[in-house]
Amino acid sequence: MLRFLVLTSLAALEALADLGPQPRYLEDSHERVVGGEVATPNSWPWQISLQYRSGSSYYHTCGGTLVERGWVMTAAHCVDRNDIALLRLATEATLNSYVQLGSLPPSGQLLPHNNLCYITGWGRTSTGGSLSAQLKQAYLPLVDYTNCTKSDWWGSTVKNNMVCAGGAAESGCNGDSGGPLNCLVNDKYYVHGVTSFVSAWGCNYPKKPTVFTRVSAYLEWMDSVSIQIQNIISHIWSMAEVIYRVVLGGHDLHQTSGREQIIAVSQVINHPEYDKDDINKGYDIALLRLATEATLNSYVQLGSLPPSELILPHNNLCYITGWGHTSTGGSLSDQLKQAYLPLVDHSTCSKSDWWGSYVNNNMVCAGGGAESGCHYDSGGPLNCLFNGQYYVHGITSFVCEHQCNYPKKPTVFTRVSAYIKWMDSVRI
Repeated sequence: MLRFLVLTSLAALEALADLGPQPRYLEDSHERVVGGEVATPNSWPWQISLQYRSGSSYYHTCGGTLVERGWVMTAAHCVDRNDIALLRLATEATLNSYVQLGSLPPSGQLLPHNNLCYITGWGRTSTGGSLSAQLKQAYLPLVDYTNCTKSDWWGSTVKNNMVCAGGAAESGCNGDSGGPLNCLVNDKYYVHGVTSFVSAWGCNYPKKPTVFTRVSAYLEWMDSVSIQIQNIISHIWSMAEVIYRVVLGGHDLHQTSGREQIIAVSQVINHPEYDKDDINKGYDIALLRLATEATLNSYVQLGSLPPSELILPHNNLCYITGWGHTSTGGSLSDQLKQAYLPLVDHSTCSKSDWWGSYVNNNMVCAGGGAESGCHYDSGGPLNCLFNGQYYVHGITSFVCEHQCNYPKKPTVFTRVSAYIKWMDSVRI
């Protein structure tokens, strides 16, 4: 029997609502190593570029570390960030007056500014408030892409596969994620958006309308995994997965040297305790099984993992490497960059005016000055010198929401030495 499909959100990017600087995973707002310098080609031969397929092209999204010929280590949030999913139900829904299918818009459709739309959900009725016991609705006029991407609105955070709505007293809030933005077109409501994220400053912060995944951008993807999909959510046999690949031995993202090895990812294994909605819980680590084993040579080598539970001292020499943004709001780096980030010990990093309780013992901090990690560095290595050898001591995880090199907010990494036993158990 065919099963009906439910459209929902994979990544609930409902940021924390305090009015102080908040942490964010480096991919949550889409920005390179800040400061630093271009690395000598292949001087960090275990660094990989994790790329995802969109249409017929691949795009860099995160870094990673080759830890065995057939395994790559990266951050869990790197492979848990696509904000649309299809869920197959165990049994078919019964359609009646109370349960009906949502109508999907035509592929690629863009609605005009101020188009009438309603958000519905059981989310919080105010920033920091409690969940609603009853389904609520709010009128959210559409905000066109030109306005929503202005520098004092959402800027480059919003992409053309997203849609904005609201921006005044009413908005989506925590608990609404995954729900529909129902927009009126030709006297009929279509599910034009999937509720995705709001500002960390508050659910209805000025010039920060609620952001939705634009459903019309994903009709072809839904078509590829369903049996029949016309203008309504129809039936499906199985759930689609994002297609990833890794590029090893690379230096320039846009120019090949002939040294690169490109290998598909056959399996993604997130740590079982990872929770995308609880950033300070940690466990931001994943292992990627490669479809074929890498060939080791002068340009592609394994990253050395530290002894289990190793803790390095304050100011230990470390380098972050990656293709991430070179400044907050800047563009990606074509070439692999490196930046010196001295280690910050836990007692300093967890001070109340530093990261406080956001940082736990399974994390490690580095930097805090002019140089830092930034968007698209996520998942990449923190290479630390220990007994005359570089070890991958950290996996780039998160920075301050305000900017990548915010004072007393050093880059935070998953501490690799805390997860050696877990990785060993996975790779057996």
